[in-house]
Amino acid sequence: MYSNEPVCEECQRRLFFLPLFSCGLCGKRLPNMRCSSCGNKGYALFSIASYHGEIVRKLMHSLKYGGVKSVAEFFGNRIYSFFQKEIEKENIPLFENPLFIPIPLHKKKERERGFNQAELIARSFMKASGKSAPPETRILKKRIYTPSQTEQKNVGERIKNVKKSFSVEFPELIHGRDIFLFDDVHTSGATMHEAVRVLRQNGARNILALVFAKTRNP
Repeated sequence: MYSNEPVCEECQRRLFFLPLFSCGLCGKRLPNMRCSSCGNKGYALFSIASYHGEIVRKLMHSLKYGGVKSVAEFFGNRIYSFFQKEIEKENIPLFENPLFIPIPLHKKKERERGFNQAELIARSFMKASGKSAPPETRILKKRIYTPSQTEQKNVGERIKNVKKSFSVEFPELIHGRDIFLFDDVHTSGATMHEAVRVLRQNGARNILALVFAKTRNP
């Protein structure tokens, strides 16, 4: 096991992992990085667990609201482990020299929480892959403070809540570049969709979103 793992052996046995590449827009399982239905509007999403599991939800809560940072290390390590196995099994081509970018929190929210869980997950993933550099946090910014997505009643409200809330600084750093985009969970997809839109608008090439868990449908 990895150091400081926040999950006991019994709970690890109860965790059901289902690593898969899917379209972040329509949810269709992808045999490669492009959705035949959504085309350029979609983006590839890699997840390894269902958000509907009780243990997964408890882990998410302990990370975000309990400040148990070791959960992020657990998530990042597991994502990397399954990611490596899947790209070898499916013979999926690796992105070319990708940038590792976490979904940002607004600076007020990050001060309140004390950390950005997506950045910690990205850092753990990179460490597991043998990279010593930190994730790239200069580029994607949350410029507007928005209420929590969990407070929104439906998908429409979630989309409206995050619309135009992200911005890109130093666009020259992402022009023509491949990107690994990290977050903890993909539920409605509204946050990830908006981040992908802004990155593409500023010249990013291929984008792969990586999360620990997702809901059954985007």
